[in-house]
Formats: sequence, structure tokens, C-alpha cells
Amino acid sequence: MLVNEDAAPEWFPRMEYIAWSGQHKDLQLIPHAAVARSVLVDDFEGYVLPGQETQWVSVLPYAAPYSDNDVELSRIRTVLIDEWGCAV
Repeated sequence: MLVNEDAAPEWFPRMEYIAWSGQHKDLQLIPHAAVARSVLVDDFEGYVLPGQETQWVSVLPYAAPYSDNDVELSRIRTVLIDEWGCAV
């Protein structure tokens, strides 16, 4: 949705995304990935599988009304790079 609305930064479409189903987003279901090196960026703590809380990066919800001053994706990018060593 963010990409389609031109509301995401240029790097955003290159981020890997997993389509989830079920009550929790289990990082063990990511193909060829180690849970310890995987992160769940989500605004809802209830999706975090018990035992994987340390892998959760909380993001503020993106919902209407949208603010022109929203810098949450930039903040998350910094967290992923600085705290998780991700290359984005």
C-alpha cells in the first residue's frame, strides 16, 4: 500500500516481506533464515510468537489520517542498521 501510494522511501520496496497467516508471525517460517538473525517489524505485539519477543521491532501504526511529518520508516531503517546490522 505504501509503495502504491508513493508514500514509502526509495529503499522500502527492496525490503523482504513475508505474507503471514495465523495468530502469530513465526520467524521460523522464513525460508532459509535463522531466527536469531531475523526481525519482525510490526505495530501489533499480539502477532509476536511467544519466545521471539527479542526479535520484535515495534513500529508505530500507519493509519489515516496520514501525517506529512511521519518519519517512522526512517526511524525503523536506522534501528535495523544500527541495532541489527541490516543492510537495507
